[in-house]
Amino acid sequence: MCPLGSQHEHNDSENQPQNDFQSMWSMPHNENDSTIQPSINDMIWTKKKPSEMDNEATHLMLSLREEKSTYFDDKRTRKLKLWNDIAKELEENNFHLGNKGGERCRQKFANLQKTYLSYMQHQTTTGSERIDDIPPFFDELHSILG
Repeated sequence: MCPLGSQHEHNDSENQPQNDFQSMWSMPHNENDSTIQPSINDMIWTKKKPSEMDNEATHLMLSLREEKSTYFDDKRTRKLKLWNDIAKELEENNFHLGNKGGERCRQKFANLQKTYLSYMQHQTTTGSERIDDIPPFFDELHSILG
């Protein structure tokens, strides 16, 4: 029974924590608003196996990152602002990132960079040249990091 009396119903869903994606897209939609909120299924980089759209978005993100390399190399430039700019350009190209798009771009790049550096370290220590071991987006990352 609700402390305010029996006329008030208790809703368990109000007390359930929502994950970030649920809270981003569960906002009420104004019927007079012509903009359509993307669903979580429309967002990039949300599934374990990348889709073609995820790959296209990653290619664009890496090309934008390469364009801004001089700014990323500058110690006085705030990197999160650069990642937010990249996220904005991705959104303008219909690659939906949701809230904190700049942080999601930064994390995606950090993960790709980690894979690239691990591969390069393995190459220098073993000298192995197996073609099938080349990480995804190797050429783009090599032009940025190499």
